[in-house]
Amino acid sequence: MAFYGSDQRDYEARRRREKGKNVNEIGPIPECADLALRNELEANPARWLREILPDVYFAEFSAKQLEIIDVVWNALVSGAWKNVEAYRGFGKTSLLSGLLFKALCQGVIRHAIYVTAEGGASVAQAAEWFYAALYDNYEARGDDARLFTRLYPEISYPLQRREGKAQRPLTFNGEPVGAELKADRIVFPNIAGSRCAGSLLRFTSIGGGGLRGSNHTIPRVGSFRVGAVMLDDIQNDATAKSAVEVESIISTIQKTIRGLAGRRADGTRESLAVVSAITQFAPADVAERMITDLPEFGTLVVPFVRRLPDSLDEWRRYRDFRDATLRKSPDVGAARVELADYYRRNRDALARGVEVDDERLRENWQVDAQHYAVEAWSASEASFWCEFQNDARRAAQETGGGLTAVEVARKIRTNGRGEPLRRGWVPNDADVLNAFIDAGEHYLNYT
Repeated sequence: MAFYGSDQRDYEARRRREKGKNVNEIGPIPECADLALRNELEANPARWLREILPDVYFAEFSAKQLEIIDVVWNALVSGAWKNVEAYRGFGKTSLLSGLLFKALCQGVIRHAIYVTAEGGASVAQAAEWFYAALYDNYEARGDDARLFTRLYPEISYPLQRREGKAQRPLTFNGEPVGAELKADRIVFPNIAGSRCAGSLLRFTSIGGGGLRGSNHTIPRVGSFRVGAVMLDDIQNDATAKSAVEVESIISTIQKTIRGLAGRRADGTRESLAVVSAITQFAPADVAERMITDLPEFGTLVVPFVRRLPDSLDEWRRYRDFRDATLRKSPDVGAARVELADYYRRNRDALARGVEVDDERLRENWQVDAQHYAVEAWSASEASFWCEFQNDARRAAQETGGGLTAVEVARKIRTNGRGEPLRRGWVPNDADVLNAFIDAGEHYLNYT
């Protein structure tokens, strides 16, 4: 049959549209391989993490990690606030990320924000963690596919059909799937009947504009306000030592983040889950202020060394030997052998009374977890007290750190009500105002 002019063009356009529909239609989605197993795993958050993401959680959880998993999961489900300040190597960020991922997959949370200290690389790194959790090589079929792929086909199958192409629009039963894997967001596939259809996870920094609340509208489902916020180490060493930066971050939590929750039809506010993982760097930093100024977080502090030795004299002797050995030996490997031998010879004295949270944690050249603690303390007392013990005040005491402006302000109580002095505010009953001058080369700085 011959076509001429506009008839031919219309015919060809219809053919292209039909061909496009066939290419972009993902067709039937496989059934869940074992619904009973999925339900069983979802009822046990720790087991879900170990079996769904075995490449991430490859070691048995410690008793304290199991406690944190239960507490944080309950916070996500109930819309509560929880802050975890745990030692380096505990895996606090990994645990919270995995639990947020679980909440999204199960539809417990439909709109979440992941917040980092800085933009750029740190935001991209956070997004990559979730990409890896979601994406599988779908050429691996059947038993070769990951358990997540087999138990959550309504999530994994549409993402595999995208073939990693961000611009490929897919449809399911003629409706747009809408899945996105971008640097600043992940949108789950909008599959009818899925608990997480169209759910959104956004990534931003604590100082970024992405923290402002907004509704996430899911076609054919509804509109959702932010239901959960994860704060991932929202301060660094520099910001922790700046009173202005600390105050700005605390203000962001108190005002901006707290205001993300929406309102119900009866006028009451919806619950907002806020979970945080952070490390102390300095007295009166964000981590300490979250304990003292934000009690709703119910902060859990997990030090690596639960019980220190009665005296640190033996640790000081180890440090002296360590410093001398490292100075004289050009071979770090040989120096470590000497340090391990010294520890073995003096193990009874060095480890006496020392209790650690995880006996498995050590570097491969170290004798045991107590040796790991002694070595960390010897390498840097400040780092040990902050990153391993989450005790920035002890770090300042041991290393000679002075008071910060925030600490001084908080020690001054006003009007007999026990309220801390707010920055830039002079009490009504003040008779004398002391001003201090820091004499610089070109300027006089008044404080």
